[in-house]
Amino acid sequence: MSPLEAALEGYFRTRVQRLGGMVEKVVPVRAGMPDRMVLIHGKVLLVELKTDTGKLRPAQELWHMRAAERGVQVTVLSGKEQIDAWLRALVQEHDPKPRKSGRKPGKSHPTMATCHTCEDAKSFPSEYAAEVWASELHAGHSIEMRREAA
Repeated sequence: MSPLEAALEGYFRTRVQRLGGMVEKVVPVRAGMPDRMVLIHGKVLLVELKTDTGKLRPAQELWHMRAAERGVQVTVLSGKEQIDAWLRALVQEHDPKPRKSGRKPGKSHPTMATCHTCEDAKSFPSEYAAEVWASELHAGHSIEMRREAA
């Protein structure tokens, strides 16, 4: 693994973990298998990480096609921008914006998040939204989160 690939792997792992997920490196038993398995929000997701210039090998394309034929998607993410966009989509899917009634599906607790490093604070409609703010804008900073009265 090149230093660039290792840095991208660390970035991906940190971002997923900050959202409460788990990343496992898959040890391929067959050529073309995706290299990461992500467990998040009750889902098991298969991910192939590539650098901005990386490309799928023919064996990977074949494995991904066979998985798709069985209804399983392998997500290919190239670089930090695609990782961040994919995670934002997961957040949106898991914690959608309020309906017109103002209620969200499932449990949602108003949360105040404070970054002690930047002396920045913000109120969010849910803990999950606060976690995304912290992971995207204040990665590596000292963050405190507390539930607010509903």
